[in-house]
Amino acid sequence: MSEQIIIRGKVEAREVKQAPVKPTIIIGIGGSGGDVLLRIRKRFFEKYGALAQFPIVSYLWLDTDATEKNVGAGIFTEHIAFAPSEKLMTTMADTTRVTGDLNQYPHIKRWFYPGLTKLKTMTEGAGQIRAYSRLGFFEHYAKIRNALISAGQIVRNVENIRTVHERHHLDTNPDDLQVFVVFSIAGGTGSGMFLDLAFLVKDIFRGTALTTIGAVLMPGLFNPHEDRIFANGYAALKELEHYSYENDFVVEWPDGVERKIEGPPFTY
Repeated sequence: MSEQIIIRGKVEAREVKQAPVKPTIIIGIGGSGGDVLLRIRKRFFEKYGALAQFPIVSYLWLDTDATEKNVGAGIFTEHIAFAPSEKLMTTMADTTRVTGDLNQYPHIKRWFYPGLTKLKTMTEGAGQIRAYSRLGFFEHYAKIRNALISAGQIVRNVENIRTVHERHHLDTNPDDLQVFVVFSIAGGTGSGMFLDLAFLVKDIFRGTALTTIGAVLMPGLFNPHEDRIFANGYAALKELEHYSYENDFVVEWPDGVERKIEGPPFTY
């Protein structure tokens, strides 16, 4: 590939090398994350046609609001809509099943706030309460883990890499992997779930040439007169800062394995 450039009034040809494209997983958390993913999918559709034409990019949307009322307004078309395998609603019909008997769930009791019983049903969001979003993550942990493993296998599949090379003349290194996590820290869903998700990605793809990028939507983008969104944002940023400076993430997810995952949660 070459392009023409003008140097001191003269037209010269210069060889331009296309950098390899990394297999990529793009994850959106909450309504804001899902909305951003749809806009990205729209860009891919406009440039490449059907999303299947670019199979080295996978998408996963996680949300505690199964109504999807805040996602994709004006752009939610059949061409870019999420497939069933690309979205996972981390809802709970009855949160008191867990919160009402935390002694039966010691791995949750370690971090859940004692006496927090405000949200009984979580099907239309986490009520701007971070702990309920994390509870939803724990409830659906196995499904989330399997979805991430599947997405990684798809984008690094040899046939998919060959397809992209033949159709779009792009080189791809199957040993590389980059994961974007898009979320807001204003509400409960994104700010409560992003750390577990980021460290789960690191745990699943350990040993891989992995790059993780966190794209964070700040509280100021939303209602500037609501104190709770800034409280959520402050708490989330404090936690992000803690694990970004030589602090390991110690957790026991529902599979019963205690893990110590090295920070930081994101490369960038």
